[in-house]
Amino acid sequence: RLDHPNLPRLYTFGEDDGSYYLVMEYLSGRPLSEEIQLDGALERPRALAVLAQVLDGVSYAHRAGIIHRDLKPDNVFLIDEGDALRVKVLDFGIARIVGGENITLTGESFGTPNYMSPERITGSQAIDQRTDIYALGIILFEILTGRAPFESTATDPALYWSEMRARHESEPLPSMAPFGVPAEVESIANKASAKRIEDRYTTA
Repeated sequence: RLDHPNLPRLYTFGEDDGSYYLVMEYLSGRPLSEEIQLDGALERPRALAVLAQVLDGVSYAHRAGIIHRDLKPDNVFLIDEGDALRVKVLDFGIARIVGGENITLTGESFGTPNYMSPERITGSQAIDQRTDIYALGIILFEILTGRAPFESTATDPALYWSEMRARHESEPLPSMAPFGVPAEVESIANKASAKRIEDRYTTA
């Protein structure tokens, strides 16, 4: 259902001797997470160019009625084509089709806690495209500062999830001013990652 320059092309799918497969576009590049890990925060023009293309792809998916639900730097793929940059949003593996059959079972808490909205991390079924917009606000913070805003060092899984839930539900984004981020860009990240779903942007 999805055909967009910022999403990988799916050519065909099938089954072979009991194994199911997808045949997809071959991509040569690296994930955004690797670039952040190696280089830290992205230069502002590159960071905003990356996010703009992510927004284009995600907005297209939303208009097609599909919520990604696991947006994170691992799922943003960067392809440098000479002087140009191409961004692909990967892995709609836990996507939810709005108004149709869920690709995953209702109530499953798949996702990555660093980027999960309060309603996702608490297992609420009342999610829509603004759940992805929350994750995009977190990604915007990370690409401009070099680190995720909410983290936990707990090794016990129950404590880890408890701490991450508390941070997403109640802690505001740390200030981005020490990283030289303009106030107008910081306000975009804050609105996108608002705790209450109704306070966020309504569309990507």
